[in-house]
Amino acid sequence: MTIKNQLLNLSTMGEALSDATVSELEGIAGNLAKLMEQRKNGMTKIVNDIHSLGFTVDDFIAFAKKEGMVEKRKQDKAPKKGPFVPKHDPVYRIEQDGVFIEWSGRGRPPKAFKEVKAAGELEKYRI
Repeated sequence: MTIKNQLLNLSTMGEALSDATVSELEGIAGNLAKLMEQRKNGMTKIVNDIHSLGFTVDDFIAFAKKEGMVEKRKQDKAPKKGPFVPKHDPVYRIEQDGVFIEWSGRGRPPKAFKEVKAAGELEKYRI
């Protein structure tokens, strides 16, 4: 396990620093605060440089992704869900508010079919 991973996990960080004194822990906390401030300042400078060149951060990110300059995060790699595609051909069709709603007769019926089904008039809408 890397030092970074140890520090990101509270229990392993506690194990790694179990013999540190309070004074040493305060020193570590101070160093981390300085490091965070340096990172924030660096990021602010980069954003200001991007803006001074007439670009937005979104422009920069899109360019970097297009050119393969950044690794895609796991969430970017996940397949996007497309539109719903029924697994079975529709058996019933009903018009509701000018919109046609279809149902295969399998699974839970769409709301438009619930009243029709309860009234026993489902066969009227068979395709």
